[in-house]
Amino acid sequence: MGPAASVLAASPETSSKRPAVDFLMGLINFERPSARTQDFQFRLQRMRDLLRRLDLADLLHQKAAPESAPIPTIHIAGTKGKGSVAMMIAAGLSAAGVRTGLYTSPHLHHLEERFRIDGKPCRPDQLDDLIEQSIPICRQMADQEVGQPTFFELTTALALLHFRQQGCQAQVIEVGLGGRLDSTNVIQSSLSVITSIGLDHQSVLGHTKAAIAAEKAGIIKPGVPVISGVRRRTDDRPGIDTAPGQTPHPDNNVTCDIQADDDPEPVIRRIAGEVGTRLLTLGEDFDFRCRPTRAWGSEVEVFDLPAPAGNNGICPPPAKLEFHLGVEGMHQAGNAALAAKSLQILAGGPLTPGDESAGRQLPSLDIQRCVRAWDSINLPGRIERFGLRDGPMLIIDTAHNEDSITALVTTLEHRFGPSAHGRRHMVIVFGTSRDKDAGLMLRVLSRLTDRLVLTRFQDNPRYLPLDQLAGAVPPQSFRDVQSSESSQDAVALARRAAGPDGVVVVCGSFFLADEIRRGIQIETLI
Repeated sequence: MGPAASVLAASPETSSKRPAVDFLMGLINFERPSARTQDFQFRLQRMRDLLRRLDLADLLHQKAAPESAPIPTIHIAGTKGKGSVAMMIAAGLSAAGVRTGLYTSPHLHHLEERFRIDGKPCRPDQLDDLIEQSIPICRQMADQEVGQPTFFELTTALALLHFRQQGCQAQVIEVGLGGRLDSTNVIQSSLSVITSIGLDHQSVLGHTKAAIAAEKAGIIKPGVPVISGVRRRTDDRPGIDTAPGQTPHPDNNVTCDIQADDDPEPVIRRIAGEVGTRLLTLGEDFDFRCRPTRAWGSEVEVFDLPAPAGNNGICPPPAKLEFHLGVEGMHQAGNAALAAKSLQILAGGPLTPGDESAGRQLPSLDIQRCVRAWDSINLPGRIERFGLRDGPMLIIDTAHNEDSITALVTTLEHRFGPSAHGRRHMVIVFGTSRDKDAGLMLRVLSRLTDRLVLTRFQDNPRYLPLDQLAGAVPPQSFRDVQSSESSQDAVALARRAAGPDGVVVVCGSFFLADEIRRGIQIETLI
């Protein structure tokens, strides 16, 4: 989500009981979405100025080698998957004993969730102190030509300041919107990751995947290795093992439906070549296999693809890494493959088999310890499964565009069978924002079930009203459609329709996931 789009409405913890947070939330009104490049360029200048005033100038990109970054910094962009990859990398580093800061957006419940160290959000008093340190600087900037920072600019700066003050040894930074002109793109990174390219935020990023790829590839910097999950259009997938009774499905979180004249992969490859850096691409340099387990999650194997033979005619053996991933979905296995390769590069692994030229950012990093952390990793709002008192299984997912909805549907088809109709009572609870293509998402969701409950979120004015949402339901897609203005009542309707042995799936928006997660009585995370 982007700067203007990533702001959750003020919840009780951001009331006047916390004046510092009130100041930060007040910057939301200053933030105006704009598609004009010159506006974003001005914002980048302001972001650099803000970091200098906070004594963080050494973090700024100076067109230098990756070794110039004060600490290993992983910068992650992508239409979908970037939050999951960021959390996996951070969890792996922390498990290996590296004190790691993680900056992501938006938050599900509390603002402090955006600023994590070793998995723990910053404390409210820490956030208040960070904001108070910045208020005099923000007011100085407001009186000058540079202008006052926006909400997203300041939260980004506060994250970097927090990680510095708390002695982090590495930091993982998720892009807000796009990449090239995002506020995070002023930092010097050690590794760049592009997870996927899809159609989202077209009014700002462009209306084709190639155009969007150019924006996201803007995080590529000279001398900084790049890992890309964007496959070549003609790439053949490796075999995907399936559990008994399941069939392979080609969809993958790091694979895009690409039209013949709209291929994002060559765009990323071209920009990496022009910038002058090494690029590792999923499906060309490395790949993965996954096998869903009978319990939740998958067994994943990440492996290098054979490199051309050297002068002696010998191909070096490809590296292989195996682990159990505790979250569901082949798309998450693809995300884990990107995270695993990122950790290998940070540990000083070769950029390609036989290439020993990579600089070691974390030479003592134990990769096995890193990936073992993913056995029990919890990714909030990512096909998150709960048990309800006297009720069905509840699955909450923040999917809010066609690609992420497709990944959700594909995962549930794998888990519950190609057709959920008649297999197990499944009901969709759906609400979304006005700027999303509700009809397209609902068409994909109709692959799962013909039972639907429409709703809206309460705490943000961007919701799509129920009458417009009902008008977006594709004809003959759902047999049973109910609706409720209350998201909690919508879940209650879905629970009754699904029955105690059924499944309720909540999706369509971060804001909806937030409300359901906060409001429903959840017994346990299964």
